[in-house]
Amino acid sequence: MNLIHKEVLGLLRKYKILAQRYLDVGCGDGCFTLKVAELVGAEEIYGIDVGDLHPSQKLKFVRLDAAKDEFPFADEYFDLITAIELIEHLPFSDNFFAECFRVLRRGGYLLITTPNLASWLNRVLLLFGYQTTHTPTPSRYYVIGLPSKVRKYTCISDPWDLGHVCGYTFKGLSDMLAIYNFFIISRKFIPYQYRFRAANWLERFFSKKTSLAGGLLILAEKR
Repeated sequence: MNLIHKEVLGLLRKYKILAQRYLDVGCGDGCFTLKVAELVGAEEIYGIDVGDLHPSQKLKFVRLDAAKDEFPFADEYFDLITAIELIEHLPFSDNFFAECFRVLRRGGYLLITTPNLASWLNRVLLLFGYQTTHTPTPSRYYVIGLPSKVRKYTCISDPWDLGHVCGYTFKGLSDMLAIYNFFIISRKFIPYQYRFRAANWLERFFSKKTSLAGGLLILAEKR
């Protein structure tokens, strides 16, 4: 289990979130979806993704594009919706937030994680004129505009960077949630796992002390 998953489960435990009906948008193969479902005691488990996936039979899978398609669920149907490392893959997230609000019951929770555009690493890279990480690259085939050591560990074939089309700061994500009538219950800046030692040390330091960590974790409520 990676660091992001541990942080998500820890936050759900902290707030003692329970959900009879649970939706995971961007569910992937559904393995982590089922871990969350078990923790929150979900009896109905749904997953959405764009891929042609084959998740567990316990997970009811719907194939659609969260950036533009209507979710095929009734209004106020779910108690909990998660989107783990999803919104950075959407060119526009308005449809996602609007549909989440529609299908989430009042008092229900929306939990989101996404890379932090304002991370310490991105600020350092921009300071010296480099491209940022976790954001779109101008080349489809190559990672350009990064120091050689960073480029070595962020090749375009690596899912760590592949497919990201949008970047969020905490303030930007907060604005989107407010526009679509979600109230933030908890915000957390979470560490990302890099593959060079110095970056991991700095990541652990910044994630504890400041808002410069690699990732954002938000728990919001529909009121």
